[in-house]
Amino acid sequence: MTIEQISDTQSRLTADEGCIITDGSYPCTMATVPNQQVANWREMPKCEYESLKRTREIREVYLREVKSRIAARYSPDEESAIQRKALALLLTPAIMSDDTDNDSLAANPEKVIAEFTEYNTFAEQVKAEVAAQAEQLWEAEHATNNIEQ
Repeated sequence: MTIEQISDTQSRLTADEGCIITDGSYPCTMATVPNQQVANWREMPKCEYESLKRTREIREVYLREVKSRIAARYSPDEESAIQRKALALLLTPAIMSDDTDNDSLAANPEKVIAEFTEYNTFAEQVKAEVAAQAEQLWEAEHATNNIEQ
């Protein structure tokens, strides 16, 4: 990367052949930046950047797909209720309140445990399935995006 100070306050950064420069937010081959921000920029081969970008995009597809599949079975309110009940069951001996929810949890701990175990097993299964398919899902999404452009 070539750094050329163009004023007292700014520098021009230029990437070498086959490389890009980035501050982590976007890639480019040339940028004018405040002098105090020059250290935030780095140069990398275009292929390395594309690999990092692809990895990031696959992770985004993974997270979106996991959330979508879990939401197809459990509403956000249902998820929250299952998690709250399991947490309350864990804390019940410690809080010892007169709350009727805690009393019903204490009377039915097996039901709460079974409900949470079912939910958690499903979520972990979804995560494993999506992890195995994430690259193919990304490729399908990427191909669709390229067709639309």
